[in-house]
Amino acid sequence: MYADFFSGEAQAAVGDLRSAGIRCVYTDYRNIEQGDLHIADNVARELNLRHAPYPPRTSPYQPEVWVPFLDDLIALSEHENGLVLFVDSADAFLAQNSRGMFRLIEAFLIQAHHWMEKKKPCHLCFQMEPNDSLRAQFVMS
Repeated sequence: MYADFFSGEAQAAVGDLRSAGIRCVYTDYRNIEQGDLHIADNVARELNLRHAPYPPRTSPYQPEVWVPFLDDLIALSEHENGLVLFVDSADAFLAQNSRGMFRLIEAFLIQAHHWMEKKKPCHLCFQMEPNDSLRAQFVMS
């Protein structure tokens, strides 16, 4: 999403999604420490995922953080009506941690069919330009 997308009627989208029982979660990349573990833990904390916080990988035999993360997202599809994750400051995310961004996208894509089979929405949205309209939907002053 770009700055001009989330204005006017689009601002009502979060309220409409919530009214439909869709879980809406917001995270701002500027508030996350660098690294894959930190983005996964931040999102998992916002979603109250079962296995979070994820332990750092200490051996090659231990799964990467994304394996338990996507398992948790699959489990979430069993009891939520849908999920929309909004990642603010995604332009900074892409510039500073493109590998982490693409791993987050991959984790969402790998597990999305579990939601689709249940006819439940599962979306990952990136706010690519500064815009306080999105943040205002989630952060109370």
